[in-house]
Amino acid sequence: PAVQIDQQQQQLAQQQSTSAASSSAAGSIHQQQQQQQPAQQLKSLSALPRIQDIPWKSFFTNKAFIALLLTHSTFGVGHYVCLSWLPTYYNQEFGVDVKQSALLSVLPWFVTILVSNSSGWIADGLANSGRLSMTNTRKLLQAIGSVGPAVALLYLAAAHNNPEQLEMGTAVGALTATLALGGFQSAGFAANH
Repeated sequence: PAVQIDQQQQQLAQQQSTSAASSSAAGSIHQQQQQQQPAQQLKSLSALPRIQDIPWKSFFTNKAFIALLLTHSTFGVGHYVCLSWLPTYYNQEFGVDVKQSALLSVLPWFVTILVSNSSGWIADGLANSGRLSMTNTRKLLQAIGSVGPAVALLYLAAAHNNPEQLEMGTAVGALTATLALGGFQSAGFAANH
């Protein structure tokens, strides 16, 4: 038994020295790679295409790219102009000062978060069930996210034409619907990039 213990200790010591040598070798290889990395990065930067070599015409004549560009631009402008305009609107139409309108201005953000996340689950459900292809699912949710806010704003505009119909609750509801329905675009164009 004493001989066996001695042999086991020798084997253990041999394994540890082999392991130390291999980790030392791995460490020196890692150091060499780190030293070579800046030179490789410079080489990879020089391999990037020049501006004149990029196929710009192909980009700007690609229907999918143009659709993505237009939907993203119009969504961004409409959504963020509306959000930044809320406190002014509440002040001018209903006499609510900016401090008091804080909750009313935050409500659309909160509901938009809920709708945006829900739209992803809805898209997954439609596509995974086979009811719609992924392309048609995105088109449907994009349509809801584009047409829905337009309908809500048209409703608000019609309410402005009939002052007895325009109440603060109506305006808050229409504006919240405008911004929240835009959240469906998260599973529309926004899922592509």
